[in-house]
Amino acid sequence: MGEELFLDKGIFKKIGIKRYLKFKSMPVSIYIKIYESKVVKVADRSDHSSEDIVQKYSQKGVAHLFMEAPEYEVFMDLIENKVTQLLVSEKISTEEKVTAQVDAIEDVQGSIANLGLTDKSWAFSNTIAESTLQTVKKYPNLQSVFKKMTEANNLNAKISSMTSYISMTIAAMMGINSAETSKKLGLAAILQDVILEENNHVLITSL
Repeated sequence: MGEELFLDKGIFKKIGIKRYLKFKSMPVSIYIKIYESKVVKVADRSDHSSEDIVQKYSQKGVAHLFMEAPEYEVFMDLIENKVTQLLVSEKISTEEKVTAQVDAIEDVQGSIANLGLTDKSWAFSNTIAESTLQTVKKYPNLQSVFKKMTEANNLNAKISSMTSYISMTIAAMMGINSAETSKKLGLAAILQDVILEENNHVLITSL
């Protein structure tokens, strides 16, 4: 284990540990938060056992890890490219499509929180909204779709995904048939809680 370092949000970027394990497609240095303002390196980019190390922390209940900013940006580009392929695919099931949509919302919310609203994150958000719109058109009765959403781990992404579907469905029921309007509703839902730093903040009902 490395030395303790100050958690400078300009240097270290947070990512869900399950997302890392699902898309571990490049070597990165991995840091774990040990205090409110401190991180420590637990695996170097050259460490071939990094996956086992991350799994160990995941089993202990650690929800997030941290990467250095340059590696985070490249890692997120890889994730977004892979998830985009799922969002536009015609060959996967509705359940797989919905899972990809919820995962994509978690990814884009994390990317915007860490890097701001960039052209890439805006384009990715549009892709998610378009994918959601196509699913709404295909399945007017969304009960099975919502059931799949409730299985997601990320509460913020789950709520945003459901809000996206519900807003688009209400618009369709009201006779608002503009695809552009529906996409904007979806985008608003995707980005609604992007500034929240912790998942459980979506449960706060009063200050």
